[in-house]
Amino acid sequence: MRHLILAIVLMVCLLPFFEEQLALAENAAFFIRQDYSVEDGPLALVLDDFNNDGALDIATANREGTLSILTNNGNGTFLEQRMHGNGVRTRFIVSEDFDGDGNSDLAVDQLLFLGNGEGGVAEEKPIAASGMSAVTGDFNHDGNPDLVLDTLYPRDVLVLLGNGDGTFLDALSTLILHASGGEASQSGDFNTDGNLDLLVNYRTAIDERGQVYKSARVNIVSPYSHLALLLGNGNGTFGERIELAKCMSDRPYQAIIKDFNRDGYLDLFVELDDLEVLLGDGTSAFDSTRKLNSASYYDEIFTMDVNQDDISDIGLLKEVAGYEREISFMLGNGEGAFGERIVADTTGRGGGSVAVGDVNGDGRTDLVVANMGDDNVSVFLNKGIITGIESKKEEEVIPKRYELNQNWPNPFNRGTVIPYYLGKTSTIALAVYDLSGRKVRSLVEGKMDAGEHETVWDGKDEANRKVASGIYFCCLKGKEGGDAINVKKMVILK
Repeated sequence: MRHLILAIVLMVCLLPFFEEQLALAENAAFFIRQDYSVEDGPLALVLDDFNNDGALDIATANREGTLSILTNNGNGTFLEQRMHGNGVRTRFIVSEDFDGDGNSDLAVDQLLFLGNGEGGVAEEKPIAASGMSAVTGDFNHDGNPDLVLDTLYPRDVLVLLGNGDGTFLDALSTLILHASGGEASQSGDFNTDGNLDLLVNYRTAIDERGQVYKSARVNIVSPYSHLALLLGNGNGTFGERIELAKCMSDRPYQAIIKDFNRDGYLDLFVELDDLEVLLGDGTSAFDSTRKLNSASYYDEIFTMDVNQDDISDIGLLKEVAGYEREISFMLGNGEGAFGERIVADTTGRGGGSVAVGDVNGDGRTDLVVANMGDDNVSVFLNKGIITGIESKKEEEVIPKRYELNQNWPNPFNRGTVIPYYLGKTSTIALAVYDLSGRKVRSLVEGKMDAGEHETVWDGKDEANRKVASGIYFCCLKGKEGGDAINVKKMVILK
């Protein structure tokens, strides 16, 4: 009897361990991984359709100052590298149709590569500025994509206003501080004034004299990391700077911009000493902060809908033993909260960025990781078996009040039909937004009867101008307090 009792006690004590190991074993099958060689070591990557076949291709900016393009076979496998470059090591790569010809172009540090629509480059043009990172958007409301660069010394934001033909006006400079060591800026309309704002992170240091560090001949005493908003003026310049966070650290903040609680306002997921969620209130302020219990110091954080429930989840990359990086996820509940970490897979050795998108056309969001240390790119095809946070029981029996269905055709060129359903007569707003969160076009606004509806978007903005090719979001929201937002992704190909 004593041995039986001891066995039962051991089983009870070890049960959590075996459950954890079983979960880890199951999680290893979340993705199908395939590696593709990139000889010069990929530092940064971006997904876009560079040959206009409707499938997402991969472009990488590499350690040796070269550019690689891996074209998609249409099923999530990739076959070809085309090498370009100027030998200047770069830290960023961004994709946009800068010359308005309907083909995706690439900005890589001091060079602009104009795409030929066949997966290659038609022309290379110099960019009259260099930066640590870059972001695109229409910052002066002229319908042309602009390019914003972060410089290192001094810590400036340089705005290159696009002319729409692959050239730019002279840079407009906004000095942040005597600072250094920043990471990528991101854009979004945080204060809902219709102008794009910038989220920037940077570092300052207090020297032994108690002053902001400016000279290498003075010893640094206290390094600080900062996270701040620069509010856009709508003409390519920025006004007020709002500091959101500051802490003593020599590492920069990492941040993700997304509407995590689906209230129509941009929120932040921030990583430094802790993981935190900052919920925006639409006035450039944040009315709620939630700290999450999770080990910090991640190499990369990103957002994707890994379990296909139309709710944004958080992805985390962290270096583990042997210099591999562990991929894990925290599943969102659509209210700004996230579950415990789920370890999903491992990828190659560090020093590279992440991009997400449906690369094999199966409707699931896939993951692509640059592994500079292994001179390759890992493509993780989502098998769709990660389950999300369970819905509340009352939500399972109450019929949906609003339901936005996928547009068709998608991708599209000239126009697309957007179907939606209302469970009762409601006052709604149906609008199109770009990747930065800026409203592109209002399609429906007002009181609508219950039942099935359809509306058409012709691919134009409020000023009746054709928008650039790329990814857009259709959002359906009720006008009554507490109503959730329904979102669908749309792709324009030209």
